[in-house]
Amino acid sequence: MQKLLLSSGIRFSEGLFLVLASYEWVYKMNFSFLFIGNVMLLLGIWALLEGLILIIFAFTSKNREKRKRVLGTLSATFIIIFIVDIAIRLTGVMNIYSENADGNYFSLAQQEKLNSWYWVHTPNTRLMNQKKEFLFDRKTNSLGLSEKEIRKEKGDKVRILAIGDSFTEGVGTSYHDSWVKQMEVRWARQHVETINAGI
Repeated sequence: MQKLLLSSGIRFSEGLFLVLASYEWVYKMNFSFLFIGNVMLLLGIWALLEGLILIIFAFTSKNREKRKRVLGTLSATFIIIFIVDIAIRLTGVMNIYSENADGNYFSLAQQEKLNSWYWVHTPNTRLMNQKKEFLFDRKTNSLGLSEKEIRKEKGDKVRILAIGDSFTEGVGTSYHDSWVKQMEVRWARQHVETINAGI
């Protein structure tokens, strides 16, 4: 029983280590190498469950055949999960936009670490987004927007703040060709000034 408890404790510890390591890997790598973190997570869960089953059997049953059957079923289940996961990744059936466009998965939530309540870019930086069909090259202002610096005094101008996604930001077009700036050109006689807060 002591030998079984020791081996189950070691297996459980290995699983816990792998689960924590997978979280750190994915978090630090900005989700760019999700496959490695995913493999570590699956192995970690497998080891955790195996450790738990061994602990339960150490206290409840001395039947080795039953233990082998349960552990065999667990192993077969995780092998099938591995095969299905690899097949999904190789075929690209469930790819998201960033995987199709850039070749890897990344989380926009983790892309930029900001001390802000708002979802904006890192202030005063250059944005470069190269795709097969276009190059997106912008500079952000002190607020983290793909916009020129905004003056505090607006004078006699009517300001319109455009909030939205990449269509509003103008990904795929130049700064002046975004619909936000085209609206400003079209309504120039009405003294309209637009602020692009799309991201």
